[in-house]
Amino acid sequence: MNSSLFEKFLIWFDKFKKGRGFIMTYTIFLIIWFTWNALPDIWHPDNPDFSRLNLILSIEAGFTFPFMLMIAELQRKRDMEQKERERLIELENAEREKQQLQYMQDMMETILFIAIKLEDYLDTVQ
Repeated sequence: MNSSLFEKFLIWFDKFKKGRGFIMTYTIFLIIWFTWNALPDIWHPDNPDFSRLNLILSIEAGFTFPFMLMIAELQRKRDMEQKERERLIELENAEREKQQLQYMQDMMETILFIAIKLEDYLDTVQ
């Protein structure tokens, strides 16, 4: 499976597990399961101790935990990339600021040089 496709699936899965849709789906599934097993005179998908339901929920939990770990790792990598981008932007801004300060210092030195020469010229004229 393509890694970006798998990452998209993980992001969708994370949003689904954290949202109302998951809670509603889970609630509806459990209500149907319990109701079906409570109806008399029909085939029941589970025993009275709900061992199959327990198995289904355990398998679901078994898959959810690794997905959550992968989602956390994916988010950690994205956070690191974002911090690196921000650090590079800050470095570029600092370099630009340094260049501006150097330019201003050069201009001040030029103005000072011109002022000294002007002062020397005025002294010689008088």
